[in-house]
Amino acid sequence: MLKQRRHLLIRTAQIFDLVTMVFCFLLSASVVSYSIQTISFEQFLSMRIKVQNFLLFFVFLLLWYLIFSQFQLYRSRRFSPLGSEIFDVMKAVTVGSISVFALAVLFNVRMINKTFLMVFWASTCTISILSRVTIRYALKQLRIHGRNLRRILIVGTNSRAIRFAWEIESRPELGYIIIGFVDGNWENISEFQNTRYKLVAGLSDLLAFLRENVVDEVAICLPMKSFYQQNARIVAMCEEQGIIVRFLSDLLTSLRGKR
Repeated sequence: MLKQRRHLLIRTAQIFDLVTMVFCFLLSASVVSYSIQTISFEQFLSMRIKVQNFLLFFVFLLLWYLIFSQFQLYRSRRFSPLGSEIFDVMKAVTVGSISVFALAVLFNVRMINKTFLMVFWASTCTISILSRVTIRYALKQLRIHGRNLRRILIVGTNSRAIRFAWEIESRPELGYIIIGFVDGNWENISEFQNTRYKLVAGLSDLLAFLRENVVDEVAICLPMKSFYQQNARIVAMCEEQGIIVRFLSDLLTSLRGKR
């Protein structure tokens, strides 16, 4: 159910971004049509029904979707600071606007000039950023009140993994429930055994645990170099089950950036 809701949210965000692009495109065209009298906005709208213009606009939409996807604006950003997402939105809108302008020059679309580009960039950035700020605030309130939660499994029992667990438990707005920890029997596991956390499976039992339990995300806290093969195997397991994988180095950097 959670995966379905996540996919629905992603699809909704993608459609909203495309609708925003269309709205800002028409807004910019109307501004240009009033600022220069060489072509009226009504004439511009009538041009769009031609096959060539219709196909060109479809290319604009496809390009917009691909650019926003390339900047990873539809992946989970629970651990990403707001500033990082805003910067990515601005980069995506900038690249998208330049691409639209380049295509317009190539196909001699007179309506799309420098004025159009400035209005289009500013309005698209504003709406896209405001929508994401609003969504972040709404999701934060839901998570604080026990909604939109994700069940996370932590692989590794070292001190950094334990600190990570403390971090996310102290941040209810992130919306995580720690299922437990997964690891083998190693020399310093006694430090973990003195905590209140549970070891729910060994590394060899991980696949069976993923199949038998509801796991939304897996945080890999094993050393990257010495456990490279194990980490690669865990990533493959999670991809097979449709589970989000996160690495501790990225997570701790993001969490510290939020303070």
